[in-house]
Amino acid sequence: MLESVRMDGGRRAWFRVLLRPAVLLPVLFAAALLAFVFSVSDLPRVVSRIRRIPPVVVGATLLLALVYLRLKLLEFRLLLRGLGIDTPSRRLLLAFAVGEITLSIPAGVYAQNYMLRRLQGAGFARSAAATTLILAIETGLAFLALVIEPIPAWPWLRPLCIGLLAASLAMVALSLRLQGLGSALAQRSSSGPLRSLFRGIEELLTGLRRLSTPSVLAPSLILTAVYLSALVAAFLLVAHGVGAGAFTFRQAFSVYAFSLMVVLVLGGVIPQLGGIELAGLGAAQAWGYGPSEGLAIMIGFRLVWTGAIWFWCVPAVALLWREFDHVAGDDLQKPAH
Repeated sequence: MLESVRMDGGRRAWFRVLLRPAVLLPVLFAAALLAFVFSVSDLPRVVSRIRRIPPVVVGATLLLALVYLRLKLLEFRLLLRGLGIDTPSRRLLLAFAVGEITLSIPAGVYAQNYMLRRLQGAGFARSAAATTLILAIETGLAFLALVIEPIPAWPWLRPLCIGLLAASLAMVALSLRLQGLGSALAQRSSSGPLRSLFRGIEELLTGLRRLSTPSVLAPSLILTAVYLSALVAAFLLVAHGVGAGAFTFRQAFSVYAFSLMVVLVLGGVIPQLGGIELAGLGAAQAWGYGPSEGLAIMIGFRLVWTGAIWFWCVPAVALLWREFDHVAGDDLQKPAH
């Protein structure tokens, strides 16, 4: 009886979490985006194409996903060390794997920072500087990719990306010069939650300033460029696997860069799940591919790539979850300053 009550209580807790607007609304929006994407294509034809993906493509994607994860983890460790956060390898891998598994949900990438706070005692805003810089580099490289290799049918795209890249650099430069702004706002705030928010912003900006050195930025840019190249290579392989034999690396490069740009720039408005597929479908059509072919490429890649990431990350989380047992009573639980 007691066990049954506990299970009912656990289910109610999960339902409460799922029914929160911050969780429910993005999920419903993602479902609506996917429903719209499916409505403009021949779904049986899309499914038939995806089912034709050969095992060799899945195997190659698994290897490329491993390269992607190892390089991204290396970059994350580098940035954390730049912030003075030296996390034991097992705890770092657990936090990183959780972040990669939850990447498709809104703000899911910051789950790794929550995990680091639980496992390491590192302040959330402090470690979030590393995650934010990774997202900023990915966004900047997506802009740059579309400047170098725009979509010919969209002549407006190159000047837009040049403007967005310039605006992004100006915004970063301005934010790095706002020394002490968060602390000043926190001192003037009469509200406890607002005071904590402003202090967190100041801690985030301080962390970004610490990371804005050539010795940190140069290797981070190289690592990001290489792991995104591995992702695009997997994207191209899956496109060929669904029957788009004419799909070139140039096209894969620009289609995925555009999809990435849209979800990173509008991350607060549209979720990654559904958003990437819709943006990629539009870019594929601009290259001359039909709705069903474009959707087969995007959905096929979503399924194969997500499966590959989970293939490596889910077992890692299962094997390392007991790290929480070692945290109890550990002085690493205390917040790092």
